[in-house]
Amino acid sequence: MKRDEATVSNQNQQNLSSSLPGETTTMKISDALKKLDCLYLLDAFEERDVRTVLDLENVLMDKLLVSSSEVKEEDDREEDKDIEEEYMKKEVIEFIAEEFCFGEMKYAEKILEETKKELMTRKRNFNEEKKEKDTRTMTFGRMYSKTFLAKTTSLYDMHMGAENMGPFLYQLCRFTKPENVLEIGAGYTSVYLMQALRDNKKEIEVYERMREEHSCVVRNENPNGKDTPWSNEAYFSRKSEKRKTRETYEPQLHVVDNMAHAHTTAHLVKECSEELNVDDEENNFLVVHEADAFNPDLSATLAPGVQFDFLWIDLGAANRIETFLKNFWFRVKPGGYVAVHSTLTNSLSREWLEKMRMLARNGGKNADGSVSEYGVFETMSFLEPHKLFQNSFTIFQRRDAHPIDSSEYAEPVLTKFP
Repeated sequence: MKRDEATVSNQNQQNLSSSLPGETTTMKISDALKKLDCLYLLDAFEERDVRTVLDLENVLMDKLLVSSSEVKEEDDREEDKDIEEEYMKKEVIEFIAEEFCFGEMKYAEKILEETKKELMTRKRNFNEEKKEKDTRTMTFGRMYSKTFLAKTTSLYDMHMGAENMGPFLYQLCRFTKPENVLEIGAGYTSVYLMQALRDNKKEIEVYERMREEHSCVVRNENPNGKDTPWSNEAYFSRKSEKRKTRETYEPQLHVVDNMAHAHTTAHLVKECSEELNVDDEENNFLVVHEADAFNPDLSATLAPGVQFDFLWIDLGAANRIETFLKNFWFRVKPGGYVAVHSTLTNSLSREWLEKMRMLARNGGKNADGSVSEYGVFETMSFLEPHKLFQNSFTIFQRRDAHPIDSSEYAEPVLTKFP
């Protein structure tokens, strides 16, 4: 190894050492010499600007790198590793003796041992601090509790086919952070959606506290370097769309149900949400609309002025989905999602779904080249293969700001690397 290469490696070692905890409290050379009863050697260390054990480590590392390259040039065989290590130790001791100890080998050996002890102590402290992670942003949520599952039992009915839909919708909303959600057909999934919104609010509040205390960052191990922000500044500096306040996230779930389905559990939703304390005076997430979802005026009169980030449609009337979605599509925010239950294995829904798939493949254009009511959108379907009914769902994402004469929605590019 060349001398300039050794210097670069030494600088890297210094950066590593300086990132270890205790940098400012590392043992002073004067304390080490006093401990070894050889304080008279202090001037020799100070002349070389070696004032702490950390300084000595860096000097020795430089020497160690040079000595190591000299040994390898002579013999690079694996079986001579022990000999090489012994040689380097001897070289370092001789170096300390000559440079700092007026040739006294016994003190050089003791100083080397003291240096090793200090290094091991700092590394051990560093590893212990690394274990103390900030877990505030880890996976959490009330859906994972036994209490939540027990309380939602009253809402469950096998014929509604939502036992896996509820958890999926919860996770989808936790991931995408929708602020305005519309559910058509209340019941088992309603509480999962409400809980997702409540847990989202708590998560965002945690991020806001971490931002205030400057801990929502990726730490730079180099003390002279800058930390990298972990949160998206644009998201946290926006105003809530619901009330135009400085609240970052103010979610609301609008539920529409006519209470007519034979197996409906919609009437139990409010009761269950109160038992779970999901919806209270402080966090009023739920707005129930007892109405006919197929009323042609509903899309214009329901929550006027609100564009929905997410729609969950569980109508139980496959032959009428097309009319409903056409009426409500303009209420979906560009980039927003629509999930429709039971779309794949019944002929009525499947016929409509194939039309939508064809439109998606054609970039939202009809067969004659004209722009459809939906504009550009994407779609994906999921199947539960073990069930005969209520065994699938399809997700659509709106990509256009407006079906006619518009630019496509696109997610922002925030960083160069993942």
